Amino acid sequence: MHFGESKLNKIGEGKDKEVFWDPGEDSSKYDSPEHKRYVLKIYKGGKRKFGYLENFPKAHARASFYFHKIVNLLFPENFPDVSGAGVNVLRSEKVPLDERHRSIKNVYEMRFQNGNPSAVELEASARASGEIQRDPRYSAIIEEMKKLGIKVDHVEVNYSVDADGNMKYLDDVDPWDHVGIQEIQLSFNEGGLKEAINKLDDEKREKALAYFEHMEKIREEENEKIRKAKSTSTDVTTYI
Repeated sequence: MHFGESKLNKIGEGKDKEVFWDPGEDSSKYDSPEHKRYVLKIYKGGKRKFGYLENFPKAHARASFYFHKIVNLLFPENFPDVSGAGVNVLRSEKVPLDERHRSIKNVYEMRFQNGNPSAVELEASARASGEIQRDPRYSAIIEEMKKLGIKVDHVEVNYSVDADGNMKYLDDVDPWDHVGIQEIQLSFNEGGLKEAINKLDDEKREKALAYFEHMEKIREEENEKIRKAKSTSTDVTTYI
């Protein structure tokens, strides 16, 4: 999957990915109210260990795609859907941001660009963060994810309320724990997640179980690569 660089506007960067606005196929419709915008999360490669890790972001993006689809089926009001994944890309529907989120995000963006937020901007960001922390919808997402062992970032900039009053989680949910040269482990409660899936209606349950099967197949394939690489290499440096 290729994306025209001229259409992408970078909005953030972390240690494992870069984030862009994506106006879709026709950039002239970027501001059209009927045109759904997207966010592209493009994963970076890590240090290359045992050769196979050169392709790690591809597997990560694929597994994350299926995991996001499952979580969206379980909690459609709180987790944006993903429409597709590329070689190392996760494409997610864009969530309109509320005023609290914008106050926090403005400060993050300034610091990301080595800027200096004003005292007024810092105060607004701190006030918005406190309001989100006290919002029961914020606590509800964290508690529901805790029950399933799904790790979510508690940082307030990852949360925003949509026009329908639903709290949205804007960051990734990762299906795997990255444990260096060890085999990839699930980062969620498998039994709890399957129990939740089984409570869905027939159509959604069938989709979620199929996504789970695809995700597990990817993990098994990557673990087999790790095992083979370990058996032929003396390099035991941890993947970062």
